[in-house]
Amino acid sequence: MLKHRQIEAFHAAVRLGSASAAAEALYVTQPAVSRLIADLERRVGFALFERRQRGLHPTDDGILLFEEVERSFRGMDLIAEAAEAIRSHRIGRVRVIAMPAYADGFLSRIIGDFIVKHPGIMIELEIAPKKATIARVLSEQFDLGITTLPLDEPGLQVHRLVTREAVCVYHKSHRFRGAPTVDAADLAEEPFVALSTGSPFRLAIDHLLRGVGVQPRIVAEVRTQRAICNMVAARAGVSILDSGVAQDFVPRHLASARVRPALDWTVAAVTPQRTIPSQATQALLQELAAVLQDDPA
Repeated sequence: MLKHRQIEAFHAAVRLGSASAAAEALYVTQPAVSRLIADLERRVGFALFERRQRGLHPTDDGILLFEEVERSFRGMDLIAEAAEAIRSHRIGRVRVIAMPAYADGFLSRIIGDFIVKHPGIMIELEIAPKKATIARVLSEQFDLGITTLPLDEPGLQVHRLVTREAVCVYHKSHRFRGAPTVDAADLAEEPFVALSTGSPFRLAIDHLLRGVGVQPRIVAEVRTQRAICNMVAARAGVSILDSGVAQDFVPRHLASARVRPALDWTVAAVTPQRTIPSQATQALLQELAAVLQDDPA
């Protein structure tokens, strides 16, 4: 079997014209290069060089072999270029799955900016509820998931991104207008647009309202916070949402105020614990963390 070091010595000797120049390029001694070339000649079964006083001169067979080696080395250069492109985030693919409130809001904006900075990276963005998001990251169908804490499932690497607070959203003509905060107890008589039963946000909001003795008068249950914003803007009722979502989807005539007592949750990115995130995935994680740190709303 031919050895890579023998091929390197042969290639350098042809290209540079002498064993001494090849030795200097390969950081070895001249006798080492001569030995490698002699071993290669024995292995291939024909002479590669004519030994003359002024350096090495490849034989016709040596020239033919050199041309093949050149093609091989060009292939190695292409591999090296590809590796550099991956390292510098010029090529890659990231499969992302996220809860609807975030996929339709800050995440799609950040991914859009990321694509402009890294046009060679392909992003696939899927939307799913929290449980499905976690399950599909755990099964490695997706490289990155965006969800909320807490998480009890093992096998995930958790990257905390930002903490969001709950806000009460209402029509600008509502009696709450201009209030910096809204007491949860004041929602007792209000028509309330709620998220679907089982949503992690719904569970947290129900717990908050029960804590102040409020049984909300639910007039609608919907699957997304964006839909809630539209219903509240149409004066169907009031609601409690993620502050960032309220800002993302503020239709005209919609206002918001902090809820008292305060309620917050942490948004996190999750990756499969047993795999090393790709360079492209790591770059997107860094972008998410940087943007949300600067602009947490």
